[in-house]
Order: sequence, then structure tokens, then C-alpha cells
Amino acid sequence: MIQSLAISGVYTSSPDGVEYVTGNGNPYIKVLLTNKVEDLKIYDSFFFTEKAHWRAEGFFKACGVECPPFNEITSQHFQNLVGTEIRGDIGKDKRGYDKVFKHLPAEKVDHPVETPIDEVSEQTADDPRDPRNDIDDDLLEEVPF
Repeated sequence: MIQSLAISGVYTSSPDGVEYVTGNGNPYIKVLLTNKVEDLKIYDSFFFTEKAHWRAEGFFKACGVECPPFNEITSQHFQNLVGTEIRGDIGKDKRGYDKVFKHLPAEKVDHPVETPIDEVSEQTADDPRDPRNDIDDDLLEEVPF
């Protein structure tokens, strides 16, 4: 299921201060992705290994940002994305927990531009009945004061 998500936090250690490191000694981070409408919170892990770098590339692409190379990427690069909106293909992992299977760019919503309306005349600025449109250009001169 595709859901809108906000990048809400980046964590390099557990709440009790233990750094995130795999059994093989590879560091990783957890990125908190939230959807307040659905009251959804997902911690997505990113491992700093060359083999797992493809996930970071997909994540940064969804954010519209170029992903740093494997040997240069740090948690700070992820921290810079906090507040960014993306979408995610969310499902359940083998243990039944919510998981993001694919990161997608946020949908671009085109909001129609509303032209302001004058409350007195009930006209818009581009209304052809606007009397200011009938003014001769020769009469529009600057008057020095």
C-alpha cells in the first residue's frame, strides 16, 4: 500500500545510548518515517555497507536529492532530509512489522491558483469589466511631488 510519509528523525543509537552496529561491526542508522493522518510510525534501517548502498540511493532519489557515494555517506546526509515528504510502498515483513519496501517521490499536487476577488465590486483583477482596464495609457504618467 502506497502511503505519504514524512522524514521525522534520524537515529544512530538506541534510546539507552547504544550505537547501532551490526553483528559484523557495520554501523547503521534508523530513519523515522511518519504519517500523522494514519497515525503511522516506521523505523527504516539503512546500513553503511557497499552491498546495501542501493537502498540509500533509492531513498535519496525519492527525496529528490543526489545520494553521496558509498565511501562518503554519513548519518548527517540523512539528517539533512528531516522534514522532507516522500511516499513509500508499505507492507508487513516476515515478523509482521510494518516495513517500507520501496521509497517513492512525493506526489506533486497542483493547487489551482485562485485569483483574489474584490469584496465590494465582486470582481477579479483580470475582470474585463474592471474600469481600470479602460484607462488610456497616455493618462498613466508619473506625477512628481
